[in-house]
Amino acid sequence: MGLYSDILASALAIDVELPTEANHRTARIELNQYEAQLDLDIPAAYAEGNEVQELSATASTMGNFTITVTLANGETFTTGNIAFDASAATVETAIDVAATAEPITGWTNGDIAVTGGPADTAPLVFTFDGDSVAGANHEESVAVDVDLDEAVGVFSTTTDGGPDRPALAALSALGCIAGTPPSFGDEGIGSLVAGDANRPNRPSQSLVGLLLREASVQEDKDWVTLLEGIVK
Repeated sequence: MGLYSDILASALAIDVELPTEANHRTARIELNQYEAQLDLDIPAAYAEGNEVQELSATASTMGNFTITVTLANGETFTTGNIAFDASAATVETAIDVAATAEPITGWTNGDIAVTGGPADTAPLVFTFDGDSVAGANHEESVAVDVDLDEAVGVFSTTTDGGPDRPALAALSALGCIAGTPPSFGDEGIGSLVAGDANRPNRPSQSLVGLLLREASVQEDKDWVTLLEGIVK
């Protein structure tokens, strides 16, 4: 799906179905025009990204731990006991068994891929790239000590995940903002700066304002004021 058609199909803050306010009607007309002229692909910088988390090694010589995973949609599951020296494949199997038993909506074994390890000597890397978990910013997972003889490993998020960002991408394509977009987990707006105010296809203030609101809703962040400081 293209940039503008994506906004028209899934807008949360712009009333594109039955617009009753003048500014929403203006936004819909403009978005339809941009879609007809050239429905751009979402640039890679604004495209969906998958979460990657890492569990540090435990250094234990005996015992077990468990892992609790909380997904962006609020669903959660906890594995059975995992041995201190478990391989990546063993940990992935423990996750698959627990997620299937819960059950997690749409889960397919391997949706969270585990590499690295073994758990007692090297970090384990968890990539949330299956259909049920891809393109989302999940809670940081938690490892819980059952009976280890050393401290359990600690999770950290190395790459935040998130869905396509068509509203920010549209503001960029229309010359309103420039620079590197924020990562999915950032509360700030990264290195976004003012775009070229003199571009001939610059949208109306109505559309700009609604795209600002749409970006904030898509990101689930209070970005409207921050973005208004950039987009003039």
